[in-house]
Amino acid sequence: MKFRIKSKKTGAVSVLFLCMFAVIVMMGCKSQKKVKAQAKEPEQNEVVATEKPELVTPPKIEEPKTETTTAKDDVSRKLSQMFASIANSGNSNSSLATKNEVLNLFSSPNVPVLIVIYEGDKVKDHDKPTTIKSYLEYLGITQNNNAMIKDLEFNENGLITLLELRKNYTTND
Repeated sequence: MKFRIKSKKTGAVSVLFLCMFAVIVMMGCKSQKKVKAQAKEPEQNEVVATEKPELVTPPKIEEPKTETTTAKDDVSRKLSQMFASIANSGNSNSSLATKNEVLNLFSSPNVPVLIVIYEGDKVKDHDKPTTIKSYLEYLGITQNNNAMIKDLEFNENGLITLLELRKNYTTND
C-alpha cells in the first residue's frame, strides 16, 4: 500500500479552500434569508392590495329642501303655466289679466330677462337682454312659448329681480 504524504502546504491550501467554501456557503445562506424575507414582503403587500375594498362612490345626499327652494320651484312652475297660458290665448282679455298677474310677481316691469341660447364649458351665450314686460308682449304676439325657466333671483321681499330662460330648439327632420 502506498501512502501518499501530503505536504504541509497542500494541507494548508485545502484547509484554506474549505474555509473559503464554508464562508461562501454561510454568506449564501444569509443572502437567501434576506431574499426570502424580501420575497415575503411583496406577498404581504399583495395580500393587502387585494384586500383593499372596492372604491364605492357614496350615494348622493340630496340637500334638504328649504322653504326658499320649494318656494322657488313653486314660483317657477306657476310662471311656466302663466307663460303657456299667455302664449296660447294671444292678446285676449284673459291674456291681459294673466300678464298683470305675472307682473305682480316681479319687482318691476323692467326686470331683466336673460335667454340662454348656448351653454357650454363654463360659457353661456345669451340672446339680447329684454325686460319681463317686453317678454310678455312677445309671448302674446308670437304665441310661441319655446323657453323654459332656468333660474330665478329674488329680492328680500320675495319678488323676482332676474329671470333666466333656456331656449328650447326643435329641429324639423
